[in-house]
Amino acid sequence: MWREWPGNVRELENVITRALVMSRGPALTLADIGADLDSPTQVTMSRGGEPLSLSEVRSSIEREHVQRVLEETGGNKSEAARVLQISRPTLNRIIQDHRLAVS
Repeated sequence: MWREWPGNVRELENVITRALVMSRGPALTLADIGADLDSPTQVTMSRGGEPLSLSEVRSSIEREHVQRVLEETGGNKSEAARVLQISRPTLNRIIQDHRLAVS
């Protein structure tokens, strides 16, 4: 399937990188990219026209991914830690650092 990309190459690279990080399967699918295809500015890793640092990008991706796993596990921290392959204390630190909501 061919679609015209509405953004620049850097935005496309960011969308693909984000999809690879967030993907759960062994292969990247269109569903992994989702709405990002239509709105590249949502995932542009910049603030005020200046690119974010690598640590800021990593932090943002970590926050989104951990929040999603917590939602998918119904807030079960032990299960979320298992899925994320981290210890429960590490998960608690991430939750605290990012001020994540746990249901």
